[in-house]
Amino acid sequence: MKILSWNVRGINGYKKRLKVKKTIMKSNPDVVLLQETKLQQIDRIIIKSLWSSKDVGWACLNSKDYRNRKRLWSELRDISGFSEKFWCLGGDFNVSRWPSDKSSGGRITRSMRKFNCIIGELDLTEVPLSNGKFTWSRMGNDSIHSLLDKFLLSKEWDNLFNNSRVSRVERITSDHFPIVLDVGDCTWGPSLFRFFNSWLKNK
Repeated sequence: MKILSWNVRGINGYKKRLKVKKTIMKSNPDVVLLQETKLQQIDRIIIKSLWSSKDVGWACLNSKDYRNRKRLWSELRDISGFSEKFWCLGGDFNVSRWPSDKSSGGRITRSMRKFNCIIGELDLTEVPLSNGKFTWSRMGNDSIHSLLDKFLLSKEWDNLFNNSRVSRVERITSDHFPIVLDVGDCTWGPSLFRFFNSWLKNK
């Protein structure tokens, strides 16, 4: 099973959607997580323009708004006491964990501490990139890089899929690289296209 996550920075235009679809089809994922589509609404026609399978489904999650993101972390804390929690959190978290995650270096900031604290509270594990070091660089300016996109796994998920690996794939649009989590052979039925409300929001 493969999960692709990508901050596409807008898919309003037809040509942009073609580029996004090309990347999705090339990676051949089972689940797709897109962020910042900058769309006001979503329907099956738009999804079919990005996904070739007849079997599609989507859900919405507004995690870019601070209050909704804070509520999400709170809800995850509430259910973290359950004995079995197979979590896979993927996306552009818009924050680095360590100074080494930025080409400019620097020191640990307050936002880094908060993010690492939440990861520790939820007992999550970050899967390191198997290729490359950063997932974001401003288009036209290769001197600034950051690691903002990642997959965080619960211990239960990591134990079940202990060969999980994350790779960065070719970027043909956006200032974020798509990343793919590959957990190996796992067949649970037809591939589904997942849609989250964070796609609709701008930074």
